[in-house]
Amino acid sequence: MLIRPKSCLIIFTASPYQNSKSMEALEFTLALASFEQKITLFFQGKGIYQLLSNQSPHLIKLKPFTKAYKALELYDIHNIYVDQSSMDKLCLDHKELIIPVTIIKKTTFRNLIVSHDIIFKF
Repeated sequence: MLIRPKSCLIIFTASPYQNSKSMEALEFTLALASFEQKITLFFQGKGIYQLLSNQSPHLIKLKPFTKAYKALELYDIHNIYVDQSSMDKLCLDHKELIIPVTIIKKTTFRNLIVSHDIIFKF
């Protein structure tokens, strides 16, 4: 019997350096990927701040973990989406992000939810 990997949607909603939630979510994502799960990432609200290129966490004496997002490709994580309305609300442009993403509308997000076996929200 062949068991197919589960498809996992991981939703990021927390600011990167507000608490440890964001760093733990990234570590969780990389751990899942090491078990060859099909992973899709979705960033919305303040979670988009995790992808900003110009960050200085050392000023508040924190480890700059967000640079690890550049390694997602090494883990075969290629489906990375960002909520368009959140980008607009935060006055952000895709050029400010450290990795390439696909910006989607809420209707497309609903399709993402129904097309995945497991959903995690951080």
